[in-house]
Amino acid sequence: MPVEIVQGNLPEVTVTGDGRVITQHKGGAFDRMARLRIARIDDDRIQELLDQAREIGLLDDDSRDYGSPGVTDMTDSTVTITIDGDETF
Repeated sequence: MPVEIVQGNLPEVTVTGDGRVITQHKGGAFDRMARLRIARIDDDRIQELLDQAREIGLLDDDSRDYGSPGVTDMTDSTVTITIDGDETF
């Protein structure tokens, strides 16, 4: 499988428990390879992100309704949140 296809399956943003924020950055028009950038955030910011996810219902089993798009061939969005290594939403 071409590397461009595999890289297309990488998450756009990953935030880890130790504060790493990993994002994709595509180069210029002729650069087909995605590059990964790593930044760091502190524990308070991680907690803010979890609080925001909880506030909008991403951590609530009862309210997981992401709608029904009218176009069946559009791209998808996936949000995965793992807390303490065992709770995945």
